[in-house]
Amino acid sequence: MNFFKDNLDDISSGIIQIKINIDEFISHVVIIGQKSTLESYLLDLQKEYTRLCHTSRPRMVPLFESVYKEGKLLQESTIEVARLYHRSGLQVVDNFSLPPDHIALELEFMSYLCFQEAQAHSNNYIVVLEKAKGLQLQMLKDHLYSFAIAFAQRLQRYTVIEFYRLIGKLLENFITLEAQKIS
Repeated sequence: MNFFKDNLDDISSGIIQIKINIDEFISHVVIIGQKSTLESYLLDLQKEYTRLCHTSRPRMVPLFESVYKEGKLLQESTIEVARLYHRSGLQVVDNFSLPPDHIALELEFMSYLCFQEAQAHSNNYIVVLEKAKGLQLQMLKDHLYSFAIAFAQRLQRYTVIEFYRLIGKLLENFITLEAQKIS
């Protein structure tokens, strides 16, 4: 019984931490709205994103899992992620230009799997439900856990804009909570 209580305590503290992150983020957005125009703030965000992810040499915050795992683009982790997309029934359109291990694509894939799980649960489709849960577990364990946390930590470390620091903190805490739930 102690195991379950400890696990529940970890999950509860993770949820509290995420709520704190969201409250910080909302406060930040409200403060920004009072201090500057939306257009100038969006321009600052765009400049910072470009600095962090595109123009710095070496890249301060790489956007691709393969860079974190294998040190360069388009490696084995890229192929593994593409295989997971395929196993879920998704196909990348021919004119899509990003490698499948981009952070946004991997997070979007997890969102898709969560939606599939919710739909299967509400319609009592057990096979689809188990497949979605299995793919989520594999994606989190084999890819997102280490990649997204490393990405989030680098984002927090290198940014000079509070918005990105808060997003990195929220991502790190959310992925950590998800990993606690499955362990």
